[in-house]
Amino acid sequence: MDSSETLPIKQITVKINRGDEDAGDESVVLIFEELDRLEVALSDSTTADIAALFNAAFDYISSKKVLIEFKLDDTENDLFNQVSQDIIDQLNTEIHDSEDNFVRIWQLAA
Repeated sequence: MDSSETLPIKQITVKINRGDEDAGDESVVLIFEELDRLEVALSDSTTADIAALFNAAFDYISSKKVLIEFKLDDTENDLFNQVSQDIIDQLNTEIHDSEDNFVRIWQLAA
């Protein structure tokens, strides 16, 4: 594959699961079904989930040899939606900016 070729792009839908406050569950998670149902806790301030998300995305791309583009499937207009969209936008930008590097890695592995 030449680095000037356009790589295939697979769109992956991401959802927000807001906990059930009536049941005492106030957790909010961003769910990436196609990345082995990876979850990023939005109601937690740790960054370990974000690091795991970036690693899982790059592992998926490397193994499937296809770029991915995430799309948020959420209609709520709240802070969790905005934070989720920011995370997805950043991840999509990192993937797009790394396209040539993926091609090089695949060429070396061939």
